[in-house]
Amino acid sequence: MDGAHLFDPATAVLLGCLFLLMLAFLRHYTQKTPLPYEAWIILVGIVYAQIQPHLALLPPVGFQPEVIMLMILPLLIFAEGRSVHIQSLLQVAYPVAYLAVAGVLFVAATIGFSIAWLMGIEPIHGLLLGAALAATDPSAAGVVLRRFSIPEKLLMTIEGESLFNDGVAIVLFTTIAGLVLFEQQVTFTSVALDTLWIVLAAAPIGWLLGWVTAKVVVIWSVRNEFTGLTLTIVLAYGTFLLAEHLLHISGIIAVLFAALAFVRGRYTKCEEMKRDGNDAFQSFWAYIATLAGSTVFFMLGVAIGEHTFVLSWAIPGIVLIVLLSRVALIYASPWFVSSCRRWPMAWRHVLTLGGLRGAIPAALVLTIPAEYAYREDFLCLVFVVVTTTLFIQPLLLKTYLKRAPIESD
Repeated sequence: MDGAHLFDPATAVLLGCLFLLMLAFLRHYTQKTPLPYEAWIILVGIVYAQIQPHLALLPPVGFQPEVIMLMILPLLIFAEGRSVHIQSLLQVAYPVAYLAVAGVLFVAATIGFSIAWLMGIEPIHGLLLGAALAATDPSAAGVVLRRFSIPEKLLMTIEGESLFNDGVAIVLFTTIAGLVLFEQQVTFTSVALDTLWIVLAAAPIGWLLGWVTAKVVVIWSVRNEFTGLTLTIVLAYGTFLLAEHLLHISGIIAVLFAALAFVRGRYTKCEEMKRDGNDAFQSFWAYIATLAGSTVFFMLGVAIGEHTFVLSWAIPGIVLIVLLSRVALIYASPWFVSSCRRWPMAWRHVLTLGGLRGAIPAALVLTIPAEYAYREDFLCLVFVVVTTTLFIQPLLLKTYLKRAPIESD
């Protein structure tokens, strides 16, 4: 079939419908399988990458980091943020802050120095990979956790960590990339101050935009109508663009706080306590989150399927390093242990297994210029870590939860 058919409108609509149909079938039939839905999407993407070159009808699918970071990530962050109860988040503020800030720095340093030693490269290059792998993904772990009776406090800690540490990890990665790739001259003080500005300035900006949008929606009485729902999409994208491209602060943190403020301003206190997924706003954003997340994991699967892997001791080494860094973060840190001393030990086991990696580490590494000497090696390692955490850890987590029910603190 001629390649021009790929751009025929009817063909494009047909392929889009087939993609949505595939997602619907997978979503329905994988609900009770040991692997989470996201892992099955990656498998489909890997298979697609193998058969696509042999079928002219199928278009190539590229994992474009710009698409992920600009078009999909704001939607995912806003969707996750609108489901967070602020009061529940405040109850776990200290452990979340520790995991999202100190935890990112610790994990990045542990992975960075270890992989630098293992690969025989300079530590600063290893730290670039460590910063990318410091970002976690709550979606796959959440799918497994919600099948069991999990205390809200523990679930909020896992989700809160991932929501906030993505922003910190991206800021850290960008800073180290400037040192490695562009040889920027910076001092520790300037880096610390810039990071504080990028992260802390994003919170009030996002909160203000979310609060204003919520008041507009309430005054116009369009909370569950087309106008109100459309404004939420504009809020997510507009906040991200304003933060990242105009103010040069963290777009992820800004969008997260915009979502928190919007939901808080959209509901009354009574409605906030009993809100669920029955209204149009919650259902609308639940659908967007599932569709956007599915698209990301499919693209990630295609990228993994197209990548050429080279056998190296660094492959099993990186998996072990990532796991041990998580273990040390949860069990060996005196600050975390002292602040969470009342937590049952089973909670720490779940926190350890819940530190999954998703598309953000891959997207970050893909932003590295092609001429960078270790780009392909880093891509290989990131793909291995992502597939390992999404396929192995959910199975271990499910097995553990079946054998050891989690009690409240």
